Amino acid sequence: ELITPLEKSLNQAKKAGDIIRRVRGFLKAPEDEVGEADLKETVSESLGLVEIQSQRQAVKIVTILAEGLPPVSVSVAQLEQVLVNVLLNAIQALAEVPVDQRRLEVSAEQLETGEVRVSVDDNGPGGDDLEQIFEPFYSTKSEGLGLGLALCCTIVESWGGRIWAENSKGRGLVVCFTMPATGNRNR
Repeated sequence: ELITPLEKSLNQAKKAGDIIRRVRGFLKAPEDEVGEADLKETVSESLGLVEIQSQRQAVKIVTILAEGLPPVSVSVAQLEQVLVNVLLNAIQALAEVPVDQRRLEVSAEQLETGEVRVSVDDNGPGGDDLEQIFEPFYSTKSEGLGLGLALCCTIVESWGGRIWAENSKGRGLVVCFTMPATGNRNR
């Protein structure tokens, strides 16, 4: 009796794996697309892409970018994709916060390792499932597919960086990712 349901489950898992492999292949930037990106400019462009959504949700966005940030060695299109996805997730999380308290902070700094770290910190509800949120098909949203952060993880790792989430010091969630500064790319 269990063979048929197990076979169906196995086939579904194989199909899901095929989809993920195809999407990862699609997202992987050819080496010639990786170049120098100005982080301040790319953050500004990404904020422009989420501006309407942030205004609709009455989210105040603060940007704190360290002085003298070096260019980063990534695909600009992919960096924008990661930033927009993380920003939209944060904006959506703030729907549970009273309108006059909705705040989102985008910051960037150069680390001693030569990498640049970007952090998106919201004052939403935070989370308990921080390890799982980067797994394919895992979503805390009823309408979510669970692919956005999984794809962000694939992109960031393709640069030689890493992405993670942690509960913010006060209230909310901070999603951080690193990327190599130009001249520090380890491939």
